Amino acid sequence: MWVTAVLPGTYTVQPPAKEDAGAVFAVVAAYNTAVVGFADYTLDDMVDELTKPGFEPETDGWLVFDGDTPVGYGWVSGKGDHHLLEMDVFTADPVVETYNPTPALDLYLSVGMRASLVIDVWRLEVTGD
Repeated sequence: MWVTAVLPGTYTVQPPAKEDAGAVFAVVAAYNTAVVGFADYTLDDMVDELTKPGFEPETDGWLVFDGDTPVGYGWVSGKGDHHLLEMDVFTADPVVETYNPTPALDLYLSVGMRASLVIDVWRLEVTGD
């Protein structure tokens, strides 16, 4: 999979705000329902995530729209003493799936760290049959 920092012209990105909790919840719930069969998440969980101490929306999250429709949400956070990064992206849109606005990997490589990658990918293929 190729990663890009550029989205097509109809897509826009903004930091998620508490007021966006409903839109973010809709994206995450739709993604989780497609993957595990149920939302596995509540609107209150989303509000908590967007307002938790240490979460800085300007640098730690992104909400992607295609026109006026929310189509993706992602966040990145340092773990422990920030030697590890945790990142999550929720979308059913393949264009958004490859979008990564964070320069985190380049930053870590620039200070001599090595990349180690563990990926769990779950995809539900829906056919028109």
